[in-house]
Amino acid sequence: EKVLKESGRMIRSNSIKNPIFRGLRDQIVRIAGHSKMLKRTLVRSLSGLDITYAPGPLVADDRHWSEDWRPHGFAPGSRPRDARVFRDDARVSLFREMRSPLFTLVLFSGRKPVYRDVDRLGAVKLVAGGYGDLVRVISVWHGANPPGPDWFLDPDASAHRRFGVELPAFYLIRPDQYVGLRSQPAEAVVLHEWLAGITGS
Repeated sequence: EKVLKESGRMIRSNSIKNPIFRGLRDQIVRIAGHSKMLKRTLVRSLSGLDITYAPGPLVADDRHWSEDWRPHGFAPGSRPRDARVFRDDARVSLFREMRSPLFTLVLFSGRKPVYRDVDRLGAVKLVAGGYGDLVRVISVWHGANPPGPDWFLDPDASAHRRFGVELPAFYLIRPDQYVGLRSQPAEAVVLHEWLAGITGS
């Protein structure tokens, strides 16, 4: 609905016949072209990146996210931005890794990971495994010495900060790259209940 309204507004703006209004429009566009903030806003609006979805059947509410950290990161219904992580000493795009026709569960170790947190995250991963090929898993570890070879590294916590993560947490990214659910601290039952609700299993 929003895309259609924006498109209609642009078409009407581009088809102005009155020379006075057309000149005024061109002047406004020229002035706006010099504002970096306005350019960013226009790009986000035209690309659809600023569209968010309200809680509903495919978007959880945000009650499972630590209240202190709720203003940070990406709430359910929003589209996450990129962060850089490392795999085999190569810097990679976390957003690119999340792109998939499946649900992508992104596990975060937390800013001060201890190995007992691995058990908590392991329980979440186990729930995801119960849904077969519907969910794939990405794990992000802050610091050095991850608990296994399949973890992406976030040595400076930049990805944790970008996603508003302090404690062990997870994001469930939908196939359309929007956040369906997030939980901090990570709770396996939260993931199970939500996935069971949308799959009917």
